[in-house]
Amino acid sequence: MIIISNPIDLSKVFRDLYQVKADTADAQMHTGDLVETILKTYTIPAGTLGITGVVRIKVTGISRGNNGAKTYKLKLGGTIIATLTVDADVSDLHWTLFAACHNLGAVDSQGWSAYWQQSLFGNDINETAVASALDTASDQDLVITGELANVADECEVRDWTIEINPT
Repeated sequence: MIIISNPIDLSKVFRDLYQVKADTADAQMHTGDLVETILKTYTIPAGTLGITGVVRIKVTGISRGNNGAKTYKLKLGGTIIATLTVDADVSDLHWTLFAACHNLGAVDSQGWSAYWQQSLFGNDINETAVASALDTASDQDLVITGELANVADECEVRDWTIEINPT
């Protein structure tokens, strides 16, 4: 028989491990109206990110139709982190978004970087870093939206992967 006199707090043991939320089975498409529409959402639970916590996101999608612009936005807690606008004359554009959020020594101070890559011409679209002051001690919704300028076009998010390092 083994007796443990000092039980181990597993939350401390696993604190520095990545948590992964992957959603590849359910692509979300938007067409038919001009309203900004949430295509994917994930709630980062309160207290998940410590003072140096990190969230990494990879999103893939496709834009179809060449009648009007198609706009995608990545948001955390309502703050726009990155925007991609696909020109009206571009159809069947496959794109990927890579983004990272770092808590900067406090649960309510973040630095973001985001990078869009598109397949049509092999061009890369770099976003500048964004600062935010969201309280990650509270639940925060991570969303990606799509908005059309013409109801005949389509914007679609194929999948996304979210990695969380809670340190």
